[in-house]
Amino acid sequence: ENNLLKLMNWADKFSDGEFVSQRKAIREAIENPAHPYHDYILHIIHDIDPEVMKTLAVNFFINASLIGWSKQEENRAKYNCNVPWAILLDPTSACNLHCTGCWAAEYGNKLNLTFDEIDSIIQQGKKLGVYMYIYTGGEPLTRKNDLIRLCEKHNDCVFLCFTNATLIDDETVEWLKKDPPMKVNVTLYGGGNETYKKLCGHPTGYDAATKAIDLMHDAGIFVNINASFTKYNLDDMEDIFAFGKSREIQVNAATYMFPPVRSAKNGVTDDEVRFTAEEAGRARAMADMYRLSKEELAIRLKALHEGRDDFMGGEEECERTPDEKMGCMAGRSSFWMTWDGRMTPCGMMNEPVARPFEIGFSDAWKSIYQATDEILLPSECKNCKKRFACMMCGALTIAER
Repeated sequence: ENNLLKLMNWADKFSDGEFVSQRKAIREAIENPAHPYHDYILHIIHDIDPEVMKTLAVNFFINASLIGWSKQEENRAKYNCNVPWAILLDPTSACNLHCTGCWAAEYGNKLNLTFDEIDSIIQQGKKLGVYMYIYTGGEPLTRKNDLIRLCEKHNDCVFLCFTNATLIDDETVEWLKKDPPMKVNVTLYGGGNETYKKLCGHPTGYDAATKAIDLMHDAGIFVNINASFTKYNLDDMEDIFAFGKSREIQVNAATYMFPPVRSAKNGVTDDEVRFTAEEAGRARAMADMYRLSKEELAIRLKALHEGRDDFMGGEEECERTPDEKMGCMAGRSSFWMTWDGRMTPCGMMNEPVARPFEIGFSDAWKSIYQATDEILLPSECKNCKKRFACMMCGALTIAER
């Protein structure tokens, strides 16, 4: 713990006054034993494999933060616009699951960014100072061999991966130890095989996913659990949180589902899977009860009643910004590359769009950044007295129109 504080002092020294709110939040979590993330941080330090931590420390703190930030500052001045801190990539539309309400299964398994295209994105990103890359999908690990090659080639970068984990085996874990991602975000769709069969079309999906989580956890790889709750799996919430707590793995709960903005066909209708606003609120309250202690829950409720947003947490949501624009970092310091080569601010937005393989990486990003800057939250959100308790997501408001 003392070394963590020394690291924070070091970060404060070299931050040049940047990332004030982020540094404050991390320091509070380290210093305050009552903070909900204090024990989780200690778990990461004590239980993650030392070699994994060493690689992540170099790539994240030195390459992505210090070296990357100085390059980004140079390019901000050169191109007269912000430079992304992270790039999200859909290597493929393919997925081995067929989840009700998800667009991925509708597109088949033939739509991919090639190895050379992903490699080009990373190379151009690094020239701008971007060392953080996040794989989404589809299911990224259907392209495991290409991802291994990319990690080996760009071993100075930080990679994150969102996965259903059902394709992770012993061989995959050995690769993850050799070229460790910053973390692996595993989505659990239920608390048993019955739910997986009903929701995902995989009769043994729960066994496969939880086995993979245990393999990675035992190997000292940083794992998070995400859980998107719908009418199909709400009854599994307690079991999912219990699984995470039994292994000291954080569970992030999402109770809002976007409309089918990326759907190729009919997508999902409100009455099939999605919660109403009231149902989503109740489900989120349930998640708070499962993830927090009585003392932490009391603090959260007090903050909500007082109109403060300083004890949100636990929701799989984007980092928010303090103005009336997008409300997150999408299109401002991150962007999304789709499996068909389109650049968008966010995976939940079809517009604005640019095509970097046609007009070039820098010009594509500049056009996305400028277009995003013109997106404003609706006046209903801007003036709402309960906005502190809401995602206030630009993509959400566009999708719900």
